[in-house]
Amino acid sequence: MPYLKGIHLTLDSWRPLQDREGWRTQAQLAYHLSIDDTDTQLTQPPAHVTLVPRLKDDLEGLQLLFNHPHPPKCLIRSKQIACILYGLETHREQVLVTL
Repeated sequence: MPYLKGIHLTLDSWRPLQDREGWRTQAQLAYHLSIDDTDTQLTQPPAHVTLVPRLKDDLEGLQLLFNHPHPPKCLIRSKQIACILYGLETHREQVLVTL
């Protein structure tokens, strides 16, 4: 669901080498290969994070999806089954293809 990406990018915006919109930069891979795993600065998230620009639009989209008094009805199982037969004639043989 693309509307959750803005939330994810916002939650990860504190990590090093993220761009202004929250996406990882190309330099992040080289950075992670060069750091020591015992560095606590990377494992302790801050109390507040920076909002990414797309978060507002994503939250508005989620609000539209979930702003109904009752959940939408979805057909889980089809009540009808259909079979379509196509006839092809090749080299004096009739071939039936079922979809």
